[in-house]
Amino acid sequence: MQKITELYDAYLAKEREERRINERIIDRELQIARLEKKKSKLGGWHANLVIPLAEILTPLLECESYEILGPFGLRAETSIWFKKKDSTAKYCDYSLTLTVHNEWDKDNYYKGQYCMSTMKSVHLRYDTYERDNSYQHGSIGELNGFNKIEAPLPESIDEIIELIKSKKGE
Repeated sequence: MQKITELYDAYLAKEREERRINERIIDRELQIARLEKKKSKLGGWHANLVIPLAEILTPLLECESYEILGPFGLRAETSIWFKKKDSTAKYCDYSLTLTVHNEWDKDNYYKGQYCMSTMKSVHLRYDTYERDNSYQHGSIGELNGFNKIEAPLPESIDEIIELIKSKKGE
């Protein structure tokens, strides 16, 4: 016949096992929190593409400051406005409007769990200031700038500067 103390001991053993599992869960949750914080510091395309580009171009355009506007709309259109020191321009002296284009390779799975898609390539495109009428006036596509014709941003910083200076006043 089973004694009540055996039941107590079995219960206490299960209680200790549950405590060990809870401690492991807490450890993993703390690890996840640390990794999420680390991941948040990596930044996205603005922090790693747009801001460094603006910082490179600002002195080369002989400007004192820049302002980043956006991203806006479904295209995540972003403008960089460059301003000279003693400028009388209402908004900016030069501007560059960009969108990021990604090419995806495949979805990734880690230990059977969906992780994320693999980015095969990324490139910036700029607004040429030309328009087509692919999307009807007032449509979601037109309101989000899908009628804007874009071109790949040149690879050379000198070519980007020429491009920006040629669009001054538009």
